[in-house]
Amino acid sequence: MKPHYPALDGLRGIAAVAVAVYHLRTVLGVPLRLESAPLAVDFFFMLSGFVLAHAYSDSFSAGNAFQHYLSRRVMRLYPLVILGTLIGALAHAAPCDLSTTTLIRLTAQGVVLVPELGSHPDAATFMVLDPPAWSLFFEMVASVLKQKYQILVTPETVNTPIGIARLITDHLLPTTDYLIVEMGEFWHGDVKELCEL
Repeated sequence: MKPHYPALDGLRGIAAVAVAVYHLRTVLGVPLRLESAPLAVDFFFMLSGFVLAHAYSDSFSAGNAFQHYLSRRVMRLYPLVILGTLIGALAHAAPCDLSTTTLIRLTAQGVVLVPELGSHPDAATFMVLDPPAWSLFFEMVASVLKQKYQILVTPETVNTPIGIARLITDHLLPTTDYLIVEMGEFWHGDVKELCEL
């Protein structure tokens, strides 16, 4: 049996709470000083990479890593995706700021991790009812694509036009089949500018 690392789980938990508090601070307007909390994202992903590699190393050796990984990720994460989507649906239902049909459609999309494409007036991200689910969406897409294709994915903190341009210049190879880019539109036109690069 593999050793378990409770200290790493605890550190991942602290990093996750720091990120959640950072986002709640901005949503609720609470004046907490957490300027370095975004570094917790990097720390969380670094630890998660180790924990996932450790957890799935036997599956990698046996050659069935992808199926094992995907089934375990779905079983572990989908209850939270569903819960987050339902909480988001309730939050939008209370003030009646979305039509019933739109709310039902967005809920169905959120439960199966299908993004809302196009501009939605209420969307901080393309996962309207559960904004943090964007990272799970990208993780799943990248995991599926890399089984058959050469892919390049933007690292967690590379989401500015300059950072993405540098990543493309330094790491995009002629053999790369797909480039998966995560970028938020902090200013109107950011995504258009990126596409024109």
